[in-house]
Amino acid sequence: MVENITFRYVTPIFNHNPFVNFKHSGQYKDASYTINLKAYDSSELIELLKYGNNATKRKLQNIGESYRFSPSFTNVFLAVDIIQPLTKLREISSNTEESRDIFHEIVSALRLHTTRGLFFDYTYIFSSIPFPESTPDTRPAIIRELAGEVTNYSTLYSLTIPLSHGALGYGKSALPTQEHEPAKLTFQRLLYKEWDEANTFDKLLKLALEYHRLSFTLERVDHAFLILMVVFEALFKKEDENNINNAATRIAQFMATVQKDMKPIRKAFLSRPVTSFLTIRNGIAHGDPTLDKVIVEAQYLELYRYITEAIIKLIKIPDNAIGTNYYDDLEKHINEEFFKLKLS
Repeated sequence: MVENITFRYVTPIFNHNPFVNFKHSGQYKDASYTINLKAYDSSELIELLKYGNNATKRKLQNIGESYRFSPSFTNVFLAVDIIQPLTKLREISSNTEESRDIFHEIVSALRLHTTRGLFFDYTYIFSSIPFPESTPDTRPAIIRELAGEVTNYSTLYSLTIPLSHGALGYGKSALPTQEHEPAKLTFQRLLYKEWDEANTFDKLLKLALEYHRLSFTLERVDHAFLILMVVFEALFKKEDENNINNAATRIAQFMATVQKDMKPIRKAFLSRPVTSFLTIRNGIAHGDPTLDKVIVEAQYLELYRYITEAIIKLIKIPDNAIGTNYYDDLEKHINEEFFKLKLS
């Protein structure tokens, strides 16, 4: 008698360094999981699709191709296996709440820790146990067509990146080796975090994560720039402040690794001639026709790095460190941590 069921999420990742080899495993509620992000050869790909039958393999023989991306082929896949005790409901389900949580949070963590984000079209979800023949097939027509004869295979359209490059420009994304452990820590924090809709910190962190993801779906770099400036102001600017001067100080202190780092970061937001984030933000928001696209593109890369690193650091803050007065508590936390840093 089968006692467990496996849900396998297979996601082709485009425009990614093929030498990546990220592995992680763990336990979440009643689920054990394994995660792999790597390049697969043809024999490994057969193993990856083992929960489908021959019809599945025929349908997915070009699983590494997509018309949305350039280059249009990949052999890099994110494979997530979730093993759970078998129940009557799970026997007729294509996924579970736990499997969705695990997949969603590893995608969020990898998006934050890769150099240019995570580019993909579809996630293919398999179940190790075929649906009973008597189970009504209520899947959308497009999914039934993709699945063919197979009853234990479905697809999930992913609202991620419909572009071949996004605002960060052309070039392959990568997950540097030194980011593997930090990515795992971010994933664990997101997976186990108990979100509270009545908590300002949680609401703003969710906004930041969602807008960060949204920035990849925008074709125009100026629009993505503006979205990330909204994230900056939401996270660091108090409601009663008329300008971003104090907010720039907060994020600069927050991002500094030694105290002398604070000044150039603050200057990037406020006071560099022509190229400050504030100047560019105002030009975009007010439709300045003289705004130089080359400058916007160059500064977007720097802004993206600061905002991404700030989100990662915020995720690491212990839940009890920020109370009901988010901005005051965050400012206190930032000051305490900043003055622990070496001067240079």
